[in-house]
Amino acid sequence: MASTRDGIRCAVVQPHHHPAPQEERNVTTAVAQVAAAAAAGAELVLFPEGHPGPMRVASSFDAAGAMRAAAREHAVAVCWSRVERGDDGRWRLVARIERPDGETALRYVRAHPATGDVHPVLSGSALAPGDGLGLTEVCGVRVGVLVCSELWIPEVARCLALGGAELLLAPAGGGFGAVAENWRLIAQARAIENHCAVLLTQNRFGDEPGSALVAGPEGPLADGPHDALVVADVDLARLRWLRSRDDSMESPKPFRALPGLLRARRPELYGALVAARADGYDYEGAGGAACGGGAAQAGGGAGGERVEVPHATARRFELRAGDRLRVTSPDGAQGGDLSFPGFDQAVTRNVNGWERHRRPVMAFHADVGMRLYDGDCAPVLEVVDMVGAGRNDVVMPGCYREVYADGRPGCRELVSAALGVERRALTGMLSFFVTSHATDDYYDALSTSRVAPGDAIELRALRPTAVAVSACPDTEVPGWRPGTLVVEVARAGG
Repeated sequence: MASTRDGIRCAVVQPHHHPAPQEERNVTTAVAQVAAAAAAGAELVLFPEGHPGPMRVASSFDAAGAMRAAAREHAVAVCWSRVERGDDGRWRLVARIERPDGETALRYVRAHPATGDVHPVLSGSALAPGDGLGLTEVCGVRVGVLVCSELWIPEVARCLALGGAELLLAPAGGGFGAVAENWRLIAQARAIENHCAVLLTQNRFGDEPGSALVAGPEGPLADGPHDALVVADVDLARLRWLRSRDDSMESPKPFRALPGLLRARRPELYGALVAARADGYDYEGAGGAACGGGAAQAGGGAGGERVEVPHATARRFELRAGDRLRVTSPDGAQGGDLSFPGFDQAVTRNVNGWERHRRPVMAFHADVGMRLYDGDCAPVLEVVDMVGAGRNDVVMPGCYREVYADGRPGCRELVSAALGVERRALTGMLSFFVTSHATDDYYDALSTSRVAPGDAIELRALRPTAVAVSACPDTEVPGWRPGTLVVEVARAGG
């Protein structure tokens, strides 16, 4: 969902990066640059990848306190990043957005680390991938984060835009060399095709020229070479105008970028985008052993996978006919939702009601044997096992950001972003680990939850489909507390 603000002033900082062993000096200069950006009227400040750091795994300083304090002191949002070591011993690149009150709005683990020797050279270690995309709301605006070479993968920016992002923050490492010109060109292209503003900046190593840029869909808004603080006003109302309009032969044209592109898509034709490739890059192998710290944990070889979905996140799974997907609450703490493209909740309730009772009644509980249907009344998934009766239903629409005072993304935002569809395209959700019942006045599923450790629901794919599972961000449901869901996929014939 787009913001209602008409505009926002943003700043990108393009600093000279102090290398190790002087890397901690970057923190002092970054705090000063936050102050300078605030003095220029900026509400959001972007630093490059790994800045103020640490960028090198051998560095041990912690910039988090200083960056949160600077955001709070100057009442601005700050996006910065560093490498972090997880409990599994693997290193990851983590981008964070601190709110103007100093609280953290987003912790995004880079999902697509650079290929080749980039991270061993820049950071001193291979980096493991994260799980999920970086999407949040800050200063009343939907913001997406894509780090360095992720800007070159068009699906990342498109999914963030479909999740409602109007600003795309693109912090990059540096060392662009011969690709510098095309890097800026890619930033402009992402702005044009997604009707958003793209903020690009990099570290300057040595005498490397900079690539700082704020790109809008109808052209660059501001740029700056070398050590620079680039400030630009982003017209959010204009972005929404472009997203809402259709193309026209009107002359002179009232736009410099074709409008309505996000609405002109036909997702049913794009199956190749999510199909596995035999030559796909092995992010897990390049990053080392099994992931932790919020990244996917895969196991079981070709026969399946086991993935943890932490609180307030979602994960997408590609299923073939016959594959089984099992969702478990290991500690009895966390509930969530599940959906797939085209899931029709009303059709599912109606068809299952007829099948169970041979009369026009609605089936609400997702019991063993229930099939989940799409809008063409075709069955897509079937519930084949359940632990914990009466704790899964097909009534609730999934929570959404408007129900939360702090505007956090709800399950509808998380699932739609994971599936790469607009929120309004979600026409069905299966809610699990709730305790639902009906009275004469209303249907109640969230006034309490009796979810127990080990509660689970398992579904079988009746045809190929993508499925997204979210771990609900709600912390107010009695019986729930922030936890982790475990999703296991058993491949047919595996």
